[in-house]
Amino acid sequence: MKKPFLRNLALILVLSLAISCLSACSVPGNTTTTEAPTKAPTEVSTETPAEESTEAPTEAAPIPVPELPADSPLASLPDYTYDSYKALWDVENGAEILLFNASSSDGYTSYLTDLENAGFTKYAENEIVGNLYSTWTNDDLHVTMMHIPSQKSTRILAEPSTLGLPTRAEDNVYTDAGVENVVVQIGTNYDGQQGNGMCYAYRLCDGSFILVDSGFNSSQCADAIYETLVKLAPDPENIVIAAWFVTHQHGDHIGGFYAFATKYASKVQLDQVIYNYPTEKIFQLCDSSVNHITKLPQHAAMFEGCELVEAHPGQEFYIRDAYIEMLYTWDMYNKSSITFMNNTSLVFTVTINDTKAIMLGDCGPLASPIVTKAYGDYIKSDYIQVAHHGYTGATVELNQLIDADVIMWPAAKTTYLGHIADACHKIFIGAENLYIADTSATLIPLPFDKEKVEIWELYGNN
Repeated sequence: MKKPFLRNLALILVLSLAISCLSACSVPGNTTTTEAPTKAPTEVSTETPAEESTEAPTEAAPIPVPELPADSPLASLPDYTYDSYKALWDVENGAEILLFNASSSDGYTSYLTDLENAGFTKYAENEIVGNLYSTWTNDDLHVTMMHIPSQKSTRILAEPSTLGLPTRAEDNVYTDAGVENVVVQIGTNYDGQQGNGMCYAYRLCDGSFILVDSGFNSSQCADAIYETLVKLAPDPENIVIAAWFVTHQHGDHIGGFYAFATKYASKVQLDQVIYNYPTEKIFQLCDSSVNHITKLPQHAAMFEGCELVEAHPGQEFYIRDAYIEMLYTWDMYNKSSITFMNNTSLVFTVTINDTKAIMLGDCGPLASPIVTKAYGDYIKSDYIQVAHHGYTGATVELNQLIDADVIMWPAAKTTYLGHIADACHKIFIGAENLYIADTSATLIPLPFDKEKVEIWELYGNN
């Protein structure tokens, strides 16, 4: 962003504040208070902690963008002068977001021309029921643009170009081998004591796979994943994982990836890991969950040629015959500090063979309303992965809008029984096609055919 313009705005602001302060001194009883900082709670994944509101930012008088250091990824971008500045967030290693109050998309649209004139090339764009998203690139940066009407906001995210980008339709080259499309819910309750955990494997038409999460960091979970892939692969000696999505950094979702990488990296091909983690700087938790920020890249590097891709809202991933649309990452959150990790969970849809499944991960109680307000009934899906194992997470409205026929519940039977009667899950009571993960693998065809559903035990009779 250009510095002379910012200095002029800063001078005007200082003069205005000086006048305001002189006026305020003549008002009897005028005081200044400082809000005491709040300590981030220790995370308990089955409860909803108090957290900042995620309501759309209110309109305010224009505030100049703060002067950026020379090494900021935003510093080389054109000035954004169309809407009122709201916040600047250091969100990831080497990445930053500028947030603006925006009651219309006019500023967003104008700024795309500014990016083009500054030498950026449009990589991809997507519109989802009025939400506008686009990705722009040059030799040094990837820029993700977002306009979200329900939040009255426009966001500019800049990150290093060393990170991967979603595969576009025109770059998605593959051979259709006629392999039947299925999704397998892999139970992670390996010792009968693991109430949570989550792992899914989608088989694509060429025999490769898309995985979503991985359960716990245990050899049992790693073995269950590998044995499932061997069972489903057309050639067990040539297993290809086209993409592995990691919804968030809880140990029962990412842990199995570590064990799998350590044990099986030399036996399978993994093309890419797709995720979006906040950094420790803005992830105000009092546990060791932040360690996953470095552990994931370290273990992904065990797979030769594996690429890391940070997901952002509105991105489209064309992977063989699968179409993945990213609906929510924590980039849509309206605070720079996260105290409850589930509000960072990816939410996306997977469409294969005209069948749409929505993956909610551990969708948090404050992320859920963001999704419903942004997309409404666009999120209607054929299959649903129940959020947060059935604990607090998805709202009643979210589950009702999804209105799925096939219910995939990533939890032990005891966890399921403890939460099926909760208000937000009553919609599932009596569902004809409801499958609980527990200790088994459940193979579900795409599209759905009840006669072809298969269930087999993963860990023996525990």
